[in-house]
Amino acid sequence: MSRIETKRSEIWLVLLLAAVFCLPGVGRAQGYFSASELDTLVANIALYPDPLLVQVLAASTYGEQIAPASEWANAHKHLKGDALSNAIATAELPYDASVQALIPFPRVLSMMNRYAAWTDQLGDAVFIQKEDVMQAVQRLRRAANEHGHLRNDDYVKVTTGENITIMPVRTEYVYVPVYNPYVVYYNYYDDLSTSSCLYFNYLKTRVYNLYIKTI
Repeated sequence: MSRIETKRSEIWLVLLLAAVFCLPGVGRAQGYFSASELDTLVANIALYPDPLLVQVLAASTYGEQIAPASEWANAHKHLKGDALSNAIATAELPYDASVQALIPFPRVLSMMNRYAAWTDQLGDAVFIQKEDVMQAVQRLRRAANEHGHLRNDDYVKVTTGENITIMPVRTEYVYVPVYNPYVVYYNYYDDLSTSSCLYFNYLKTRVYNLYIKTI
């Protein structure tokens, strides 16, 4: 992905998350999100590989821990693999396991911290509408697949069926996709053009013993 296309995708992400601020505020015991609202909430993470997506969804229910965890992750982002795992263990961080699992992904935590309102609403949705959230993920994955943007490559293995799963090709690496939701869910991929595929790229993170939490 070129620098211009990366910046363009980031602008779309800002616009998408800004739309979340327009959603009606709901407390965990006060109301429910509609299907379209849930689609908006998960649009920027629905194509994350399953091991990472599960952590993001679970961590969103611990919103108060995101800011300090993001600060710690950014302060230690020079550490990788075993060195990072040892630092986390030594620090005895007081965060939920799902939040700690995101520390190897400082950009993901930074996004969740920067858009705290989105994170809180996603946490509310996971807390009160877990099944509906997963259905929204599947709706968007099917849309991306039908439009030709979600498919097997060197980074992820996509399995279609009743549910679509996205798994890393190599378990020790998790590639975080960067994409424009308004393209991958609503515009068909054109094999004769290179422009559409530029909206989908990966940021590589090497992880060890990524904790898989069931929500």
